[in-house]
Amino acid sequence: MVVLVANGLRQTFGIFLRPVVADLDISRQTFGLVIAIQALLFGFVQPVAGLIADRYGSVKVIVSGAFLNALGSNIYDIAGSYDLMWVVSAALGLAAVALHWPINDKPLDRFASQST
Repeated sequence: MVVLVANGLRQTFGIFLRPVVADLDISRQTFGLVIAIQALLFGFVQPVAGLIADRYGSVKVIVSGAFLNALGSNIYDIAGSYDLMWVVSAALGLAAVALHWPINDKPLDRFASQST
């Protein structure tokens, strides 16, 4: 469920292209660049998130990612400037890393091994 929410949020930005572009008075290319930077950040930070999850535990990483995701989503709603959109997009990229499947895999493995 956590992965579904995190990936669902990352995949819906195309739906909001026209309203965001009109509201912030930016071009489609600029909006696409912001989303592309978020995707790159998502890819580059995954190994670091895995190391943090190994050291401090997956649950702490998942909870912090959920908090960052909620915070970023709420700020994205009130973002009135292009600069704030960059910051929020980076925060959502980091949150998606913390909520992605490899981080969630360990608690699921432990749960499955206990129930058998």
